[in-house]
Formats: sequence, C-alpha cells, structure tokens
Amino acid sequence: MAISLRTPDIGTGALEHRDRIDFRELRHQRTARLFERMDALDIDACIFGREANARYATGVRRLWTSMTRGFVPTCVVFRENREVHLLSFSASYEGIPEEIPHENLYGFAWNPMTLVGIMQKMKGADTARRVGTDALTPMFAKLLPMVFPGEIMLLQNQSSAFGWHVAVAVLAYSTLTIAAFHAVLMALQETRLHARTLPAGGWFGGALDQLPALLTMEKLLFRLIWIGFVLLSLTVLSGVVFSEQLFGQALRWDHKN
Repeated sequence: MAISLRTPDIGTGALEHRDRIDFRELRHQRTARLFERMDALDIDACIFGREANARYATGVRRLWTSMTRGFVPTCVVFRENREVHLLSFSASYEGIPEEIPHENLYGFAWNPMTLVGIMQKMKGADTARRVGTDALTPMFAKLLPMVFPGEIMLLQNQSSAFGWHVAVAVLAYSTLTIAAFHAVLMALQETRLHARTLPAGGWFGGALDQLPALLTMEKLLFRLIWIGFVLLSLTVLSGVVFSEQLFGQALRWDHKN
C-alpha cells in the first residue's frame, strides 16, 4: 500500500482552508459592500496603502509591506469596470484570490515613478473624477495627480493634532542637528585656544575668534540638547498615539514612533 507523504497545501493561513467558512463568498460580500459604498459616495477609484484595507478589498492573505511605511499604493479598485489591481504581493502568488486576474497583478517596486507608470496604464485611471485614498504622504500627494486627473481625497480624516506631531518631530531633529554642529564648533574653538602659536586660519579662523567664550558656548550647547531632548520625548509620546495613522497599527512600540 502506497503512503503519501505529500505536505498539505495550507499556505500561510491554515484556518482559511477549513470548511467551516466559505471564504470565496466572504470575499464576494466584502467586494460588493466596497463597491456599494463607492456608488453611494460617488467615488470612481479607491487607493489602499494600509494592509488591512487592501486585504478587505481583495482577500489577499499577506501583502509585501516592507515598502508600505508610511504610505505606498498597494491596491487600486475601480468602480466603473469593477476591477481590482494589486501593486504588491508575494512573488509565489500564494494567497492571491482567483477572482483577481493575472494581468491585474504587479510585483512590488521601490521606485515611486515605477508605481506611477503602472497606475497610468490601468483602465479607468484617466477618467476617474473622484479618487479616495486611505492615507497620503507629501510625495504621493504630488505624484498621484499625474495618474488621476480628478479630485483626490482622504477616506478617513486625520486628527488635526497630527500636524503638530510632525512639526514637533521636525523641530526635535533640527534642534539636535544644530546642537551637533555647535559641538563641532566648540571642538574647533578649543583646539585653536590650546594652540601654542595662533595659526592664521584665514576667514574661518577669524570667525572662530569672534565666537563667545567657551564656557558660554558650553551653556548654549546644554540648552540646545535639553530643548532637543524635550521635543524628541514629546515626539515619541505623540508617535504612540498616531502610530495607527502612520503604520496601521495602534500602540506600535518601535524606533519609528
């Protein structure tokens, strides 16, 4: 008697292969609900960059998300032709629903202009009047109008405090960068003071001689570091609150928030 040792094809989500749930019907209902909402809101196309939203729209088990932080289009849905396009997926095609044709699958691309070129070739992109997206970065705010000539709007409103989080983060890193350059100037100033013979130095040496006393420079450095530390602490604390908007996961503890 022959014994088959063939490994069962359970994929990355073994529970989805059990008979207790009809996942094909589940995907059909989700897609129908998505198009129903697009009809109600008069949205011609939807762009999803968050994995959870793309999975709801397509049924894909796992997208390649190494380049989708903070936002990169991974799924595009068109209302007119009821087509779904995937811009990021596993190279093995594992978990791709059979409802999505092969010509609507695109491998991941690191170059944003490559993504723009792919989306420009999608049927319905040039006629979409209203386009909804689940997130948007300053870079793609400039690039998406090259693909979609109509209005581009966020499907979910971001908190008004999110802008303050970004502003505080920029101030924190700017202050610490200034402090680093300030420390370099102090090192050069100290070297010039300890020199037995004062070198000519040109215009740069003259500029160093015009700096305040070294103790005054040191006090200013400590103040810059203290201000940068406070601002960076506020950035980290507020990043925990806004991590769901940035990375699609609430209270994500890592170096990015």
